[in-house]
Amino acid sequence: MRRLLWLSFIPFFLWSCEDKMDEHYEVPGWVKGSAWELLSDESMDGQFSMFLEAAERAGYYEIMNGRGLMTVMAPDNNAFTAYLSEHNYSTVQDVPARELKELIGFHLLYYSYNKGSMENFRPEGEGAYDEGTEILDPGLYYKFRTRSSGEPTREVDPLTGKSVTVYHLERFVPVFSHYFFSSKKIDAKKNYEAFYPNSTWTGNDGFNVSEASVKEYGLIANNGYIHTINKVLEPLGSIYDQLKSNTEYSDFLAMYDKFSIYTPNDELTQKYGSALNADTLYLHSHRSPLAPIAMEWYKYDYQRLDTLAYRAYSLFAPNNTALSEFFNSYWKNSGYADYNSLDPLIQTLFLNEYVYSGSVAFPEEIVNGTVTTASGTKYNFDPYASDVNRKMCVNGSFYGLSKIQTPILFNSVSGPAFHEKRFLNFLYAMNGANLLSSFGAENEKYTLLIPDNSAFEADGIFLNYYAEGGKLEQKPEGEWEAVSSDELQRIIRAHTVMSEEVELKKQGTQIVPIQSAFCYWFVKDGKITCSNHFNGVLEPGSTIDPFVEFEEVTNSGKPWANGKTYTYKANAISGLFEAETEDGQGSSLQKALAICQDTRYPYYCFAQLLKQADMISGETIAGLAGRTIAFIPTNETLKNALAGKEIPGADKLMVYEDGTLGLIDSGNGLTSDEKIELKKYISNYFLVASSVPSACYPGSKMENGEYVNYSGNTIVYKDLGTSLSIQLKDGTKVVQVSGKYNYFPFCYNDGCFHFIESLLM
Repeated sequence: MRRLLWLSFIPFFLWSCEDKMDEHYEVPGWVKGSAWELLSDESMDGQFSMFLEAAERAGYYEIMNGRGLMTVMAPDNNAFTAYLSEHNYSTVQDVPARELKELIGFHLLYYSYNKGSMENFRPEGEGAYDEGTEILDPGLYYKFRTRSSGEPTREVDPLTGKSVTVYHLERFVPVFSHYFFSSKKIDAKKNYEAFYPNSTWTGNDGFNVSEASVKEYGLIANNGYIHTINKVLEPLGSIYDQLKSNTEYSDFLAMYDKFSIYTPNDELTQKYGSALNADTLYLHSHRSPLAPIAMEWYKYDYQRLDTLAYRAYSLFAPNNTALSEFFNSYWKNSGYADYNSLDPLIQTLFLNEYVYSGSVAFPEEIVNGTVTTASGTKYNFDPYASDVNRKMCVNGSFYGLSKIQTPILFNSVSGPAFHEKRFLNFLYAMNGANLLSSFGAENEKYTLLIPDNSAFEADGIFLNYYAEGGKLEQKPEGEWEAVSSDELQRIIRAHTVMSEEVELKKQGTQIVPIQSAFCYWFVKDGKITCSNHFNGVLEPGSTIDPFVEFEEVTNSGKPWANGKTYTYKANAISGLFEAETEDGQGSSLQKALAICQDTRYPYYCFAQLLKQADMISGETIAGLAGRTIAFIPTNETLKNALAGKEIPGADKLMVYEDGTLGLIDSGNGLTSDEKIELKKYISNYFLVASSVPSACYPGSKMENGEYVNYSGNTIVYKDLGTSLSIQLKDGTKVVQVSGKYNYFPFCYNDGCFHFIESLLM
């Protein structure tokens, strides 16, 4: 009992210590018999002699007979004989030394694990890990580090073209317990045997080790535990190795390898560089967001045993035929010659759709939809089908596919950005704004307006390429700098309608609310503009038509999966449609009125009345807060009203022949009482922000009814379907909103306004 109790604490002691590959730990002297001694004991009847012979040839005698804590997976002679026969060897002596070292090392685990510890490995131990440790359901920590590692390889870094020495980290062996499958809520036998069709699931009361069943659990040695198994464990390769070893997936691998990253590792170089005759040792990974499928470990960090024991990747790799068929159906008629001609971002996003980065994925999880693409959608294939190549790997699972579905992002409203070169800049904008994945939502509806590349360039935004990939950049100060994520989000918002599939009209007018508040698309007779650009028609001397032609972009004549997509070309006003900033730093209605000095603005006289009433404070209007709706009498209307003394408090004001507004007698300004009276009257033309649901226009969300203005009076608002009217509740006159601008509101970040051609009375 004393012996069992001590061994049960071995893993917890080690988890709290620094992991050093070449050190051993002291054990009490009263624990007798090493793993080597136990397996070679006469009581074993020599049934492990072939395993021990192989271990000695591979150089593991000292480790197995030493005091370093370990767990041994020991195949008996029957298992070893079967292995030799399968690989066309007659004896252990026939197996090449390097192969033997990797083979036997895969049976030797670091640290000591009894049956219970392997069934439900808990890397958090007795509080040995910090708050960042992932605490998972029983059995999900399924990987255990072994002493097996691949031989260093010479590979070519695509960024430098130089040959480097790549170090391969020690393999982890997968241990699948009954807890593992019950925690995943999937059938153990069906899912295990899907990956190991030549093995039998026998772990209902324990575990299977990779392809092997356990014959006897937990033989106790003074340096750990021994579990005897019925098969020799074949060292698993990485997902990358699986791709590389099968030419059927060479096209997918070639595309994936374009994003290889070779990172020098000082720690590995210091430990092993000299012995390997290498000045520098490198780790081979891949550029984010692609999974580093060439790495044997999820991440290089000895201390994060929780991550290393649980995290894995699953790759769903289309074979060459499947890739070719998809390219021909999706890209062949879009100006691309082959996969190599695709933009690197398109390639990256395409590849990433076939990687699951949660943990090892089993067929039943794919069927249930708990394993999803990078876009969050289900994989649509039969993982049990005979044409699906399933392999368990040291860093996850591999599925080789003979057919592939169109990734949802490529089939959604964002599809044209993947499909056509002319929309490439918008793809980079969506990705840089971190909004791309949202357009792949299958249960949402969108209307997307995609500007072509020329629209970006008209705004001074260009796509530049560097070794690490493409970037949208501009030159505000003469030097290239990346367009910020906030600015890219603003661009995307200006081109997106959320939760609605909108049919843009080719005749008549139409107002479409977009993702940003108080921002709209205006459609007129088959042309389109945004509310921000439309405000330009008020600029003095402007003769530019803000409307540009648009067209629908279909999915080769078919609809996109979750909405409609249109495109437009830039015009002389500006390139890209614009939306106001969320922080209110965009164009301002209050500022436009506060700073107005040019008589050519059609709201000039109204702005001057605000000043005469002392309502202007810097660039704001005193008393106004939040978004408001204003109804502004035109210059001509106010000129006539002043002449007729119709405006309370403004009898001393007039409009001169040059259009300016001022005092009739320069020496006789407005009194305080007159200013108060004028302010109270002018405030009738602004609706209180809290009562304003949206900009108003025929068919808007602003309902017919009564609204409070800034004078505290009530405005009766009516949407007549094709026109608008307002009236003071106690007033005598119904005022029609001007239709000169097709009832398109002039919108700003702090509200909007319409013109009216008579006064509120």
